[in-house]
Amino acid sequence: IAIAILIATTINTNKITKIEIENIDNVISPRELFGMVYNEAKNTLVIFGGRLYESIDSNSYVIDLNTKKCSIGNKMPKGICAFAFTKAIYNTKQYVVIYGGTDGKNLLNSFVVYDEENGEFKKSKLIINKDLVNNDPTYAVFLGRISAMMTFDEDKGNIVLYGGSASDKEWSYINVISMKDIMDALQ
Repeated sequence: IAIAILIATTINTNKITKIEIENIDNVISPRELFGMVYNEAKNTLVIFGGRLYESIDSNSYVIDLNTKKCSIGNKMPKGICAFAFTKAIYNTKQYVVIYGGTDGKNLLNSFVVYDEENGEFKKSKLIINKDLVNNDPTYAVFLGRISAMMTFDEDKGNIVLYGGSASDKEWSYINVISMKDIMDALQ
């Protein structure tokens, strides 16, 4: 039985469309705390990471909205969930920047970059560290966080990151990180 993966609404017509994906049950398991982006150039949805019933997923999945088929995409550097993510542009190319989250054992403070053109994930060596929180000693022990929010400032080429939960407290800092710095540190 096919599962409806998306219910989309068109604002101008108030019409809701249900899209049936034929093979989704055979390809992707139900999950929570994952990421999903729409790739307009390819007319695809990409779902990545997430918490399954007993594990954290490192796969990505591509749903082709033209063929209504789902396939396994490239792996992330590690399985993560509860991360922040945003679309970003660097040198006129589209990327998705992923920050933090958890691998099920640790809270993470690194960035992963997804290249929408080739479907590859790469880890950046850039991490949130004491310098990015003005050496505030309350953040010296544990800088990893889950469930933060972030956005891309296209005018300045910066990722803006706010909030989230760490093991010791809730975050209230706003971090501004250059997209160039993230990309220059890709492994």
